[in-house]
Amino acid sequence: MNDRLQRIMSLGLIYVVLFFAFCGVSYAAPKYQGVAGTVVYNEDIEGPVLLIATQQSSFKDEVVKGVVNALKNENIKIVVTDVTKLDELSSADWDGAIVITTVESGQIQKDSHKFLEDHASDMDRIGVIYTADSGSWGKKDLDVDAVSSASKLVNVEPNIKIIVDKSYEVLQLSK
Repeated sequence: MNDRLQRIMSLGLIYVVLFFAFCGVSYAAPKYQGVAGTVVYNEDIEGPVLLIATQQSSFKDEVVKGVVNALKNENIKIVVTDVTKLDELSSADWDGAIVITTVESGQIQKDSHKFLEDHASDMDRIGVIYTADSGSWGKKDLDVDAVSSASKLVNVEPNIKIIVDKSYEVLQLSK
């Protein structure tokens, strides 16, 4: 009898562990930020270069697609890359930058944070949009003028407009 009780308790413990593991994965999976590929639009244009640094998620993908569609007929070279690739770029590689980053554990994504720290003197050429479920950045330790947004598909269109306007501003172009 003691052996049978021990097996039942062991199975019960396994089920509890599996339940919490499933709950954790179910919670984290929709929030997962993938790596965005690097794509260059208007490659042959000699005009200013707009860098859009982002992360891969359904929300950010829709926003970036809308921004590119709004700007692709302008005399602007558009480089879309992942925030994890920001350290590979020098200030000479872009004339204006838009950083679309996620708040993770109350802080913006680490590569975005480092880029903004390293380019504190270039903030007139950088626009920052951070996203979180709550739309807030809890540990705002950088002196950055940023737009915040909840990562909800209903916010795609307003963010496209904000980013397009900010793109003209950081590139110092008139509409």
